[in-house]
Parts: sequence; structure tokens; C-alpha cells
Amino acid sequence: PHHKHEHQTATKSRILSIILLVLDRRSILQMKRQRDDSFEEDEHKNQDEASRTEDDVNSYDEDDERETRELVECFENAVNNTESLCKDVKLLWDQYGGSRDKAKSFWVPYSSEPRCLLEATALQIGKFHLQDFEFSGVEFWAQYRSSNDGLGFHFDKDEHAAREENLWKHPTVATATYLSNEGAPLVVFETHSAEDIEENDTESHLEDTLICLGENDPSNPPQAWVIFPRQGRHVVFSGGLLHGVASELTIADPATKRDNAQNEGRLSFLVNVWLDHKPKEIEQLPDEKIRVFSSKFESAFQLKASNECACTQEIEVLPTSTLINLKEHVPGDTGPLPLDEILQIRAESKDPPLIKLIYKNV
Repeated sequence: PHHKHEHQTATKSRILSIILLVLDRRSILQMKRQRDDSFEEDEHKNQDEASRTEDDVNSYDEDDERETRELVECFENAVNNTESLCKDVKLLWDQYGGSRDKAKSFWVPYSSEPRCLLEATALQIGKFHLQDFEFSGVEFWAQYRSSNDGLGFHFDKDEHAAREENLWKHPTVATATYLSNEGAPLVVFETHSAEDIEENDTESHLEDTLICLGENDPSNPPQAWVIFPRQGRHVVFSGGLLHGVASELTIADPATKRDNAQNEGRLSFLVNVWLDHKPKEIEQLPDEKIRVFSSKFESAFQLKASNECACTQEIEVLPTSTLINLKEHVPGDTGPLPLDEILQIRAESKDPPLIKLIYKNV
């Protein structure tokens, strides 16, 4: 028994020695790996620092972009093939809009090859506004309504993410290209959603909580813009702003020929540009539907980066102004409008300017 005990003790000692040797080798290997990892990390850090200047120059910064451009801009003569684009936009409305309140939108990835005129035009609009920056893609849809119809005030966002995940994601920029001369104007307020102000705030996102950024008067947004439709007019605004179509501001266009079917109603092609997000449940046009649209792959959008914006006419909204509230007026979110001044500008101009309202303690 004593010999057996010694044998067991010796065996245990050898096993312990082997274990210690293995652990020692593992420790050496681990130290080597840590040293190599540290070396690689330093190398990556040096590479990152070396390329940081170039990345800063080439990367798209939405905050910088907001500081260097107006929240709302308007361009004229944006379309070079109006007849073909009108035809396809009306067809898109017939197929996926109709009498429904919300038209169905479609997706075009940045890197894809356009399959029809609509996709080519939508993608070109995105590349015009983000220029050399690669973005996720564009979302496009059509609106074709009677001249007196309005459209409720809302934010453009990923509707599925807002509904299912309580998460609001806005496009980088929103655009509208008008293909007729009639209809109520687009009105954009400098009113942002709560999600656009603070992305980490998850309360009340689905209740359309709004936050006004105004410093002049907490009861009104600081600014608003009124844009009347004009064939070939292209409007772009920051994708997180409150906007809608105000039927209260409808006025007949004296230059419109009533026997010209192309100019009847309010026809527009809408494109949202998404920098680093793809809205859920939005897909590309089905292959079987592509053949009904124009097969011209060349974009109908003709603006260049050198194009200047349309003229802007400012109106200071004062406490003494004659004002009306919109049907959907919400204090702090939408401001009252100087109806007489807006309609006078519209009636006196064949090509009404972009009207900018500046609220002064109203």
C-alpha cells in the first residue's frame, strides 16, 4: 500500500508538472498574441490617423451640410423631358396611388443600374443633392391630385420602423418636382420631430411629438416656406421638417389653359434621399411592371451643381399682420399665415418665387 501511495503521488506530481508546463506555454503564447495584437492595433491606429484628414474631407456630414445650405431651396427648369416624365408619373399614380391617401413608394439602391426613366430620374436627383457622396439609395413615388386638394401635415420617415419599433428615421433630404402649374402650395415649417432633436429620446415618438426650434417666440416656428407648383420646378428641404399641402392657399392660375389636360391637377414626382438607412417594407419596382414605363435610362432631371436657386421673397410676419391659421394648426408646430400677402404675390407673378416667412413675435 505504501508503494502504491508513492506511485500515485509520483503520478500526480508528473501530471501536475505537465499541467504547469502547458499553462506556462499557454501564458507565453498568450503574451505573444497580446504583443502581436498590440502591435496590430498600433499599426491600425497609425493608419487611421494618417487617413483621417482624407476621410474628413470626403465623408458626408449632415450637420455641416445643414449649416452651409438653406433648409429649403427651390430650382427652376429642372426637367428636360417633361412629356415622358409626366406620362410615367401619371402611370405610377394609376398603378400605385389612385384614390388612396398614401401612394406606394419604391426603392432604388445607389449602386444599381436604372431600369426605366423613373428610376434614372430618382437616382439622378439623389446624386445631384449629395453629389460625390455614396448614399444608401432613393425612395420615389407619385402624387396626382385635383387642384383644390390638400395633404395633411406630416414628417417623412421610415413608417414601418416608427410603427413597429418606435423608432423614427428621416431621409437626409426630401424633394418634390412639379410637372404641372396648378394646385395648392407646399408649406414647410421649421419644426422638427422629437426624434430629429434627440435620437435617444424614445418617449412619445408615435404620438407625433413635435419640437419647435424657434428663439423668437415659443408659440411659433421661427420660419416657414410656401412653394407654389410650377412645371419643371424642383424643391428640396431637410428631410426631418414638418410639411404638407395647404388647400387654404389654392388659387387658380390665370396662365393655365383649361383645355390642356397636361396642366390639369397637381402632378408631382417625389424623391427622398437616404444617406445610411433603407426604409423597411420599401422595395424596387417589380420586374413585370418595369416594361409599362419608359425604357429610356437617361434621366429627365437636368440640373447641374452650378444651377442657382430660384428667387426668394421674404415676408416678416408681424403681430399686426392679417393672419389665418391652417385647418391643422397646432400652436408651436405650425404658424399662422399672412394669407393676403401670399395670395397677392401668387396672383401678380407668372412664376411665383419661393416665399419665406419669418415670424417676429406673432
